[in-house]
Amino acid sequence: MAANDNTLESGAASHSQIGMLATVRNRRAIVASVEPFDTPERRFHVVKLEYTDLEGAAQETVVWEIEHGRKLLPPHAISSALPSGPAAGDAWQECMELLAAEWRPLAAGIREVGIPAPTDVDWDLPAGNLVGESRAVMVWLMGEEYVALVPVDGVVKDERLIQVTPQSPPAEVAATLFEKIGGQA
Repeated sequence: MAANDNTLESGAASHSQIGMLATVRNRRAIVASVEPFDTPERRFHVVKLEYTDLEGAAQETVVWEIEHGRKLLPPHAISSALPSGPAAGDAWQECMELLAAEWRPLAAGIREVGIPAPTDVDWDLPAGNLVGESRAVMVWLMGEEYVALVPVDGVVKDERLIQVTPQSPPAEVAATLFEKIGGQA
């Protein structure tokens, strides 16, 4: 396997680590566990992946070194790739105070992963050029575009909307936010 087959962003480790975002088999995943496996010739790593999309299996275990085209993005790279605003601590604190109590654990988990604070909470979703009846829990505005976290119940499918529940895994939500916002930073 060629040394450059494992593409890394900005000086990341040479193998997968828990919490890293990875692209494996053309799917985005979070590295959930890494177990070394030694052979007489070399060390391999058995990696458990939790996929962030809804395509195929939700989890998969692979031998990292034999996966062709695998890519890693370390957790700290999420915050540097996303748009930033005012002091993140102050902005997150304000958001936490404005959020309904049931959504605070999800918000805290997203914050811990390094996602910048949302632009607004409890935001009216547009319906065409008008204010709609649906609301977003949190929204990140990027000029004329936006990405919003919305409750699962009754929201129309839209690529700008990420459906969540208060129990949604924060790391998965953060990975999806990174996919949608990170490419526009």
